[in-house]
Amino acid sequence: MHFVRRAFEFPEPLSKALLAHFFKGENPNINARRSLAHTLRELWPSLALGRGQVEKDSTGAPIRHYSHSRACAEAYGAYYLPANAMKLPLILEEAFSFGLPLADAGAGPLRWLDVGCGPGTAFWGLAWWAAHRDLKIEYTGLEQSTQFIALAEALVPALRGQLPAAALGARWEIFQHGKTGNVLTEKIRLSKPHVVSFMNSIGEMAPAPGQRSQWLGEIIEALARVAQAGDSDGRSRWLVLVEPGSKAASRELLEMRESLRARDDVRVWLPCLSARPCGALAKPDDWCHEAAEIQFPDWLVALGADAELRKEAVLFSYLIVSVGAPPMTPAGWPGDGSRVVSQMMKEKGLTHCLLCTGKGKQKARVLNSRQTPDNGRFSEAVRGQVFSQLQLSEKGDVTGFADYDAATGLDATVFPPLRSNRRS
Repeated sequence: MHFVRRAFEFPEPLSKALLAHFFKGENPNINARRSLAHTLRELWPSLALGRGQVEKDSTGAPIRHYSHSRACAEAYGAYYLPANAMKLPLILEEAFSFGLPLADAGAGPLRWLDVGCGPGTAFWGLAWWAAHRDLKIEYTGLEQSTQFIALAEALVPALRGQLPAAALGARWEIFQHGKTGNVLTEKIRLSKPHVVSFMNSIGEMAPAPGQRSQWLGEIIEALARVAQAGDSDGRSRWLVLVEPGSKAASRELLEMRESLRARDDVRVWLPCLSARPCGALAKPDDWCHEAAEIQFPDWLVALGADAELRKEAVLFSYLIVSVGAPPMTPAGWPGDGSRVVSQMMKEKGLTHCLLCTGKGKQKARVLNSRQTPDNGRFSEAVRGQVFSQLQLSEKGDVTGFADYDAATGLDATVFPPLRSNRRS
């Protein structure tokens, strides 16, 4: 994220809303916390190692998915909803900062279809961001688990209690797992969404790459037909894909990007800036992800500690693509720009990083002995930062650059600054 130059607090209103539902408005007592933590420890192998996919027994028969257990759904919601909720605001703010008209507040309600919605994680992030951008949303969450649907519906009153002025339209629907493509294409045809999103759900619903590619293609075809048919509001259609920042999940998403960018009716906008070949796929052990440091509320930190989990940042990979006729390119769009895709690495005598450029992944460095006013600021760059211009020598020495927007930073109302004293 090019505008993320500091850590931020998890929003207190969202924390209060979660406490209101899960713990009756109070910080959880040790017994309630440990009960949830026990379930979280049992869940971790399925989520972190099995990536939430349906497991099979020794005979090859599928085992009942974790989300069909009420205890598992509650534990997941209490910890992983807040742990992941701010990913979507970061993504939407990045698009907003570039002038990408994914969510135009002046164009009427935004119809958003979220597939594999779980307990409503994306909705919470979308609602928080929309409340600060004066955006009306009509959100529909599709989910295979009745337990997750019940939890998502039960959580909405607590969220509305903390965001009373927000225009939050939300509905939740069950869909049949295993027939995803057919169900979704029909739903897209009927509901005509402006945005279709998958948040940490693609790999879970379609583990096999061939299967995933097929039904994602069907979904894009359906969305393209909606875009071609037109709409009275004239909005573009969008696909937002969010996956964990792990190597396996990130590489799978980048491989999907390669197939998407080959289509005439799809344009990849972010985070890649253009339809350039993916430099992270040049090596089999490479990958690309976003990172943002978040200070989570004390109650969530304690719950994680009881479950032997630790969360100090969000790591994720994502894609924003338009489907159908693309919108007009925003003024100043850095299509030929370069983005920092690693941490800044300081070694004896130099600072270096990796950049995503139109020519693939490139190494850039600043030698201490050759530091000048022109290249010195490059050493302070951060992951995700975008340069509209960059001059490198044959060895990768930075000889000059222009930041996309040096004044850009986190909006303090959407991404609250760190506080020394926290109550929730």
